[in-house]
Amino acid sequence: MIEELRKSGLVRLGCVSWVGEFVDYLAGCEKYPGHVRARPRAGISCNSMQDVMAAPHFLQYAKSFTPLASEYFGETATLWSLNAFYTDEKTPFIPSINGLHRDQEADKILCLFVLGTDTPIWGSQLFAKDPSWSRLVFGARGTAWLVDTTYPHCGFLGREPRTLAWARWAAPGVPLARFAEQLPEIPT
Repeated sequence: MIEELRKSGLVRLGCVSWVGEFVDYLAGCEKYPGHVRARPRAGISCNSMQDVMAAPHFLQYAKSFTPLASEYFGETATLWSLNAFYTDEKTPFIPSINGLHRDQEADKILCLFVLGTDTPIWGSQLFAKDPSWSRLVFGARGTAWLVDTTYPHCGFLGREPRTLAWARWAAPGVPLARFAEQLPEIPT
């Protein structure tokens, strides 16, 4: 996996079997307007990080990739952000989500994504390591992948509801965004 990450910035992990339990748990939790709770915005919603941490399986699954993130970075990786967010046909264009962008919260960022809904090609995630290499990621509920989001990426505005969960690692140290977004510390 490390070799593929270094080559392309993206590794597909297949489908996780537990995604139904994760999504069902979050369906009973409060939703907040915005891509992340600290930045309210109409047309998109998310769960609190506390609820995502309490949901079955996701936190443990994410933690299992921390050694890989550290190896990829060449230094200690910090798992600092978990999220689940929801888009649909009414979601407005948001440049920092749907526009091609790079994450800039830290010098090094690795992200785990898991689809919480079946997602057709028109709801894809696009990743482009360089102008000659790009990939679309879409598929069945539970599809998971790791990606270096310091490279250009975006999520297409789908025609139907989409649920997407993420876990993010950073190096060096904890990004200031964790404090600005008032995110809890993730237990090791």
